[in-house]
Formats: sequence, structure tokens, C-alpha cells
Amino acid sequence: MFKKTIIIIFAAIVLGGIIAFFAVRLRAGSGSGSPAAVAGNTTSSGVSVPMPGAPAGLTAPSGNTLQIGTPHGVVTVKNFYQNIVSSEDEFLVLQETPDYEITYDTTRSAFYIQFFPSTSTPSSAVRTAGENAFLQILGIGPSDACTVNVLEAPPANSPLGLCGAFQ
Repeated sequence: MFKKTIIIIFAAIVLGGIIAFFAVRLRAGSGSGSPAAVAGNTTSSGVSVPMPGAPAGLTAPSGNTLQIGTPHGVVTVKNFYQNIVSSEDEFLVLQETPDYEITYDTTRSAFYIQFFPSTSTPSSAVRTAGENAFLQILGIGPSDACTVNVLEAPPANSPLGLCGAFQ
């Protein structure tokens, strides 16, 4: 009987420790849900500033540049958070034209260039304009752009077209 009581007390202590461990981790993780933290961007500080088009409560990196981690290393880019046009859920719209839209997915740390069908503009010209706008928004060249997580659509989620020479 005494042995059973000791085992039950020991099991309760271990279970309590496990529950406390996960409770602390969940509470600590709830504050890191800002786009800067989720997106993998590193900055010296994040400051919540009201920006046109940005979701309320967005913690945007301060400064003129920020660093984005990529599978190929870290790339320093212009702080695109300062030029948000609009947002929807985790997507920040960085530029929107009748021919294309450039967005940043804060949960996946990914950029998307969405092209819209047009009868008045050749698709190659639209693609070139969208890619050049992307380079300008981030303030980077084609070789750095090819290391950043960016997809174009259509065609369905294809890699950045200008990367052909760099991949």
C-alpha cells in the first residue's frame, strides 16, 4: 500500500511538471506572434506604428533595412513594412497594379508576385514589370532576389523568372 502511494505521488509530481513546462512554453510563445518574429526577420527592435493599409497592432521592424533569413544565408533588404498598401490575414500587400500584385506572407516568410491576365499588355512585359518592381521594393539585385523565398503565379507558383541565370 505504501509503495502504491509513493508511485502515485511521484507520477503526480512528474505530470504536474510536464503540464507546467508546456504552460510556460505556450505563454512565452504567445508573445512572439508578430510578423517580424514569425517571418524570420531580424531587427534590432520592433515598434508598433500605425501604417496605412497595415493590420492593427502590427509590430513592424524599425529602421531602413532588415535582414531576411533564406536557405542560402541572410539577405539585407529595404524595410518593406514602411510601404504596406493593404493587408488581408497574414498577407501584406506591398504593391498593387492592374497587371500584378506583390505580397508578403508573414507566416511563411515568402513573397508572391501574382500576375493578372490582360489583353492590352503582353505577359512578358507584365512579368518583367512585376519582377523589376519586386527588386525595387526590396532594394536588391537579381542574384539576391533568387535567394529569397519568392514565387510567381501564374504559372502556378513558379520561381522568379529572372532567376534562370542564377539557379
